[in-house]
Amino acid sequence: MKSMNRKESKKIAVMAAVIMGLMMFAFMPAASATVTSFTVTPSTGLAGAVDSYNVLVNTDGVTSINITIPQGFIAVTPATGGVEIARVDFWNSSTKAYYGYGTITSNIANPTTQVDIHCEFGGATATTTQTVNYNPGATNTFVSNVGGDTSSAIIKLPTETVDGSINITISCTAFYLDDVMIAIKQFVKNPGVGNYDFFADGVKETVTITTPSGRGTVFRNGRWFIDTDGDHVADRSFWYGLTADIPVVGNINQYDEGQDDTIIFRNGKWFVDTTGNHVADDGFWYGIVNDLPVVGDINQDGRDDTVIFRNGKWFVDTDYNHVADDEFLYGPTNYLPVVGDINQDGRDDTVIFKDGNWIFDTDYNHVTDGSFWFGLTGDIPLVADIDRDGLDDTAVFRNGKWFVDTNYDHIADMGYWYGIAGDDPVMGLFR
Repeated sequence: MKSMNRKESKKIAVMAAVIMGLMMFAFMPAASATVTSFTVTPSTGLAGAVDSYNVLVNTDGVTSINITIPQGFIAVTPATGGVEIARVDFWNSSTKAYYGYGTITSNIANPTTQVDIHCEFGGATATTTQTVNYNPGATNTFVSNVGGDTSSAIIKLPTETVDGSINITISCTAFYLDDVMIAIKQFVKNPGVGNYDFFADGVKETVTITTPSGRGTVFRNGRWFIDTDGDHVADRSFWYGLTADIPVVGNINQYDEGQDDTIIFRNGKWFVDTTGNHVADDGFWYGIVNDLPVVGDINQDGRDDTVIFRNGKWFVDTDYNHVADDEFLYGPTNYLPVVGDINQDGRDDTVIFKDGNWIFDTDYNHVTDGSFWFGLTGDIPLVADIDRDGLDDTAVFRNGKWFVDTNYDHIADMGYWYGIAGDDPVMGLFR
């Protein structure tokens, strides 16, 4: 074999250096690579409310992103398994294309201590079960484990007085982070009133937390008026039903977690809209004329039940087959039925109301555990999370005015006008 002379050897060395340099340039971020923009939505929230947040970080190609979470934003522990807590989507700076995502879901068997991490990157997938600690100040490290990749997200949860953080780092050498979208579902309890600064590698985004104000929905002659932001002005309205119909809201089909169905009850027939298009996609007979419909987790098994109240007797369908599988007497004929977490212990209660008197059974044995006065003759009662703090509130609707007790002391700490006399008040998570 002919040996290379010094000139040829030098030429090859130069070429090798150029190729290596090009490879490094292609796969390494520029020296000035950093976060170019940072957005947190919504940019406003209500104090004490349990909210969801979307965090979008744009960069010009980095290997890690550090996000500061202000103190006071407290993680809420999921009560059930199979609920998606967060999702992270990644875009590849080398190809400017979508690269993949990871989800964090509460574990079915151990929802309060474990999560299932599912990742799909570049066509490869992996699902692992990892431990989690939701306590303020706790640090959790989640690893992708896709094809041996150890890219990670390290999350330090904030406390009431100390900031938290999210650190996302990729360990592969094939690409760098261009854009990252972090979607945190409704598992964040907001701090007190004020302006709070989030940071992504020094780029600031401010979220403003304001004083809670009541929200709600009224049904009027077949039209629904929905106030979603608590300013007591309808920001949505739609027609669904007739004047004499009774409106009901709840997760009646027991399938769609986190979303309620819109229902009208007409002389024993239920018309159910499960998609939010204001057209009934389910209808069934359950009850008779003059029955009062109720939807709630009356048997405290974690799923909403379909209920009719007739002259003091409750007929309960717990498995959505439109046949009563439980019947019991609780309340006189002329009382109004209510279902909700009246004592704020995390479970729905069976309640009857008349002339301002609330009588309730909290353990589903059809025996009264307590009673209190809140409201007047002619008021319409509600039990729902009106101030969005994660706890049900006790409320009465009186000729267009809402009186709300948010701390279970049977005194209205919130009052506002929304609706008119003759309206039917309802609450729910509308699609």
